[in-house]
Amino acid sequence: MRLVGLGVLVILTVLRSAWATRHDGLTIDEPYHLVAGAAYARLGDYRLNPEHPPLVKLWLGAVLPPSVLPVPPFRPLFEKPDERAFAESAVYTDADPDAVRSRARAAMLVLNGALLFLLGIELRRGMGEIPALLSVLFLAIDPTVAAHMPVAMTDLPVALLSAIAVLASARAVRTARVRDVVQAALALGGAVGTKHSALVVVAVVLGLALFEVLRERAEGPTRRRRAAAAAFVLVGAWVFLWGLYGFRFRESGDAGDTFNRPLASKLDDVGSPLVRESLRAAERWRLLPRPYIWGLADVTRAAVEGRSFPFFAFGSIRSTTPAWYFPAILGVKLPLGLLALAIGGLAWAAAGRAARSPSRDTLLALGLAAGAFLATLAVARAGYAGVRHALPVFPALAALAGAAAADLWGRDRRIRVAVAGLFTIATASALLVPRPWEFHNLLAGGTANAWKLFNNEGIDLGQRSRELARYEREVLRPRAEVPFVAYSMAPEQSARLGLRGRAWESADGSGTLTGTFLISAVEVAPSSAWDYEPLRRVEPVDRRGNLLVPRDLPLALAEGAGLYFEGLSLAHGPWRNAAKARDRFAEAARLHPRAFAAALELGNLEMELGRPKEAVAAWEAALAAV
Repeated sequence: MRLVGLGVLVILTVLRSAWATRHDGLTIDEPYHLVAGAAYARLGDYRLNPEHPPLVKLWLGAVLPPSVLPVPPFRPLFEKPDERAFAESAVYTDADPDAVRSRARAAMLVLNGALLFLLGIELRRGMGEIPALLSVLFLAIDPTVAAHMPVAMTDLPVALLSAIAVLASARAVRTARVRDVVQAALALGGAVGTKHSALVVVAVVLGLALFEVLRERAEGPTRRRRAAAAAFVLVGAWVFLWGLYGFRFRESGDAGDTFNRPLASKLDDVGSPLVRESLRAAERWRLLPRPYIWGLADVTRAAVEGRSFPFFAFGSIRSTTPAWYFPAILGVKLPLGLLALAIGGLAWAAAGRAARSPSRDTLLALGLAAGAFLATLAVARAGYAGVRHALPVFPALAALAGAAAADLWGRDRRIRVAVAGLFTIATASALLVPRPWEFHNLLAGGTANAWKLFNNEGIDLGQRSRELARYEREVLRPRAEVPFVAYSMAPEQSARLGLRGRAWESADGSGTLTGTFLISAVEVAPSSAWDYEPLRRVEPVDRRGNLLVPRDLPLALAEGAGLYFEGLSLAHGPWRNAAKARDRFAEAARLHPRAFAAALELGNLEMELGRPKEAVAAWEAALAAV
């Protein structure tokens, strides 16, 4: 594969992504990353968004000058909702969000395009020209990759960097060349410095290095040199990670703990004694920067040990993430042509052809990494995020499909026709869906109907916000109609968009909330936390992808939802008022007893307010509603 050909394919991938996502608004997570990145790059202050390591955010901060995104003066922050509000105010009130979005999108397209190009080079080294080109083509076609290329999030960068790091590290230990060792250390440090889940890659690299060091080799570097190469890769990655934090242990130059929750409290939240004490030792011995330790504690508590986050998947409400969930999500998010190629690649490997292929070592390394990620996801509680947490599996699937297609291409004309047909079908199905984030294949009912089976973040993550405001302005406002809005947007974002919306209250005492709703399909899905079941019984009068426009809603349900979300704000925001929050939850639970979340929150507050009998009654009601 000539590098020019790879470059052309990557450029086409970037252009396709830019075009397909041009109408997407910022996701609900992006302001958080953007303001944190500006603070990191400009101020050397790492107190914001320590849930994610800094590499991507530093990249974004470097292209967002104060004239585009000013960082407000820091103030004490109370938990994550308050920190999010701080970031959202900076993007939507203090800055021009369109200018911020434009700069951030361009920066991420460049970054992810460069990483895809580097992955192509690594695949070429380990697989040869044609298999590598077909592997990159697999990723270029896939809608999930296209959807994530421009967003200021860490999922796609860590997927690409993890694959690069595994391949580069395996090569570095095998050859023990200085150039290979340096490249591997940078790639591994970059992966770990992008997202904490990349620690899975460190474990895979350790396993591959141990295997390479212990096996007998008639030629090449000695065992001692291979062991030294492995050590230098790991130490170099650790040094690179520290460099991303400016080689500073503390998150800020200010005195005291400046996180939204003190690090000591964050460590206390971790349930596993082994993990908790390991993190405390890392802090005590300053093995890792404090922000990295804080983020690792948060990931352990929220994503691995779990939190109460019911979600709707494959037609059922789930309070935990089944082990089969992420492989199944891959099955409904990949275009059917790519899915067939990936399954064909697995069958090809199972038949023993991969073991005799020049791509063997590359497929083994990527397969181990993909398996380790899937094993981690199988015990984690991250189903609410949908496919984005499984993105590190995509490079392995692409390489497997590419290697199998290249190997079988010359064997039979019918096989060539089948392979070309599958790539063509995949391309057509992917390009026919105008908004790649929402893509689902026919196994999920297609993009138009997948929201009836799922409510994860692969359905919607706030990208339709600009269209929602445009619909209200261009369609409803001329009719003098003010809609009810149920969509994930910050108040500052709604104000900046000029969105007019009504409170959830009755206008005529009829028992029905009469009017037009602008609501995300995520909110309409069945839920044990809050269920807008009446809206599923009627077809929306209009829709913009997964932005639905239904009419009318039973008043009790509408009022209960409004009281519940007001109670959340009073219970968990910086303006906390436990007594008022308790009253909101009590009324919400009375109006809609099937929703367990209001009763659960009510029980917690009753106990806090010294009413244990009432707390037990509320918890029993919550349990009965689950």
